[in-house]
Amino acid sequence: MLRLAASFEALGLAPGERGALMMANRTEHWLAARPDVLAAVGEAVAAANARLARVQQIKRWRLLPHEWTSATGELTPTLKLRRRVIHASHAGIIGELDQA
Repeated sequence: MLRLAASFEALGLAPGERGALMMANRTEHWLAARPDVLAAVGEAVAAANARLARVQQIKRWRLLPHEWTSATGELTPTLKLRRRVIHASHAGIIGELDQA
């Protein structure tokens, strides 16, 4: 199970391009739902899986509309996962991934 976050920085957009998207009210939520972005992430996951043994491969994933940071509470200041916070705030997505 893998959860990924969409960000304009991860796409390698220049600051001007990022600004134009944000001025057009395009947010990370919009970005995470774009079929071309989801396809690109799916291709990257498939490429990574090709180099891994079956037991190590990513089976299910979701692209989240925000990054996990210490500011959002999902990471500690030393960037360790706060699993209880993550499980509480993303229970629906985790449930969907577990049932798939």
